[in-house]
Amino acid sequence: MQLYINYPSPRFSIYQENLSSGNIQKHNVRNQRHLYITSSNYEPQINQFINNFKFNSTQSHHNDLWVSINTTTSELSEDIANKILQKLKSKYKAFRENRYKHLVF
Repeated sequence: MQLYINYPSPRFSIYQENLSSGNIQKHNVRNQRHLYITSSNYEPQINQFINNFKFNSTQSHHNDLWVSINTTTSELSEDIANKILQKLKSKYKAFRENRYKHLVF
């Protein structure tokens, strides 16, 4: 599973298909930020997301983030994605007020 998060153009996209798909346009752009989460590291990685990844509209390389989630079950992957979305809602008004694009591919 891949997540694409953008702010200040609030977007939370979930990609459950292969990243080589034509649906994914901004993956692997130079200076692109990535967070890699697995079954064995998800708790510290979620904490890293909460504490270290800030979104800044004045610097284009800080207004989006790709999150790769590779876990043993789809339920755990979905739970991690939901935890990340809840953290976004607690930090950013547009996510909290549900003024964001939520897409699933």
